Order: sequence, then structure tokens, then C-alpha cells
Amino acid sequence: MKARPRAESSAYRRLPKSMIHVVVAIVMSAALAAQGPSSAGGERVVGWWGDLFADPRVPLSAVARAPEGWRGRSVRFDVTLRECVPHPGGLFTSLQSESHIAFAGWPDEAPLWKKEVWEAPIKTLFAAKGSEAERAMRRAGRYGRVAVTARVVEVFGHRPWILVTAATVLDGRFDDAGLASLVKAFTLKEHRRYEAAADVFARSARPEWPASGRKLALLEEGRCLALAGRRDEGAVKLVAALAVDDDPAVRAELAAMRTDKAPASRPAPESRPSP
Repeated sequence: MKARPRAESSAYRRLPKSMIHVVVAIVMSAALAAQGPSSAGGERVVGWWGDLFADPRVPLSAVARAPEGWRGRSVRFDVTLRECVPHPGGLFTSLQSESHIAFAGWPDEAPLWKKEVWEAPIKTLFAAKGSEAERAMRRAGRYGRVAVTARVVEVFGHRPWILVTAATVLDGRFDDAGLASLVKAFTLKEHRRYEAAADVFARSARPEWPASGRKLALLEEGRCLALAGRRDEGAVKLVAALAVDDDPAVRAELAAMRTDKAPASRPAPESRPSP
């Protein structure tokens, strides 16, 4: 009766070390999953093994840039939707117009105030008709932000055909009026009308914008104020931007601004309209 445990122990010792490591990692991951979120920060505890089975999280822009490397793979990314678009067709695909609807959207980090970006959304995002993913994307609507799990089903003409299998609507969205204000503000900045640009940046941001948009408006307002010779006021805006997103690069810029070492060209005189 006592020989059997020794045989099992001997068999265990004969397992390759790599296999033992994998088994231990899986058991530990399952144990932590059963514990649920941590009580301190509300986030799940993850150790050195990482998230072994989750689909990789990559920007949509990376998938669009090198689609062949993602063919047949599942990924996760955030996307800003533009609208439903006509199905592009295609005989050699499972994503047929009878069974799937097509959407256009931008990578979530895309600078939509730039004309060349706004005019070039990715138009090969698909969802099965009647699926939860389709309903979520329709609910998000124009400029709605969605966290998706998706699979790169095909690549045609260096364009990925991406099937969205799960979608969750995120908080925050841009709007046409706000984006138009950003275009105006950046144009004024390019013409070195820094005070006017700062004023437009200040009036551009909306509470409903995503955090990245609110941070951008505050950051650019602060930069324009500094370029106009109003560094103290500019620093206040950078502090506000840090409250939205504690970005180390912005902290370094703020430190340089406070010590009067930030690169700033001499402000151009504000032009006045002719009477």
C-alpha cells in the first residue's frame, strides 16, 4: 500500500522541467482567477506568467500596417467607429454580405483632427448579422469607442478583413463640432497665432470626450500659452493635463517649462482683422 505513492512520486520526477513549469503556471493562474479581483485596487492579480490564454492586445493600426502577420489570429483592440459602410464584396471569403455587416472605424489613438486621417478609416471591420457584436457596434454609433475581440479572417490587397466576435462600448466620444474646433486651433498654432490658438483649444474640449482628447486640448493650450510668453499660465494647463493622464513625457515638459528651458520660438504678433 505504501509503494504506490512512491511510484507516483517517481513518475512526477521523470516529467520534463518545462512541463512541470507549465503545469504549475496553469494551476496558479486558475487559483488566482477563482479569487476574483483584488480587494485593494479592484484589478486582478497577475504574476510573472502573465495572462497565458488571452488574445494579444495590439493597436488596430499595427494590424492594418502588417496584416499578413495577423492572418488567422485573434486580437483585441479599441476602435473609434465612423459608420456602417457598404459591404466591399468578395467571392472568396466567409464574410459575405448576406451574413455580415461592414463597419468603418479608426484606431482609437488616431488623430481625427487631421484631414488625411479622418478621410481614411479602415472599412473592413465586420460583424455577423444579429450578433451581440453587431448590436454593440450599432449602439456605439458615430465616434463611439468600442473595445473588441476580433479575428483577422482574410487579407485582400494588403487590407485585413477583421471579424469582430465581441464588443464592449467604452466611455467618451468625439463630436464633429469639437473636432472642427481642434482643426481651427491647430491651424492658428501653425500660423503662430498662439494666444488665439490657446483660446480655441480652451473652448474645444468637451466633458464627454475621451481622456486622450481632454488631455490633448489642455496640453496644446498650455504649449500655446508658453509660446505666447505666458509660461506660468501654460504650466497650470500642463498640470491639469497630468490630472487627466499622468504622462512622464508631460511631466518632463512641465519641469522644463517651469525652469524656462522649454524650447519656444518668439511669439508672433497677433494679427487683427481689418476694420
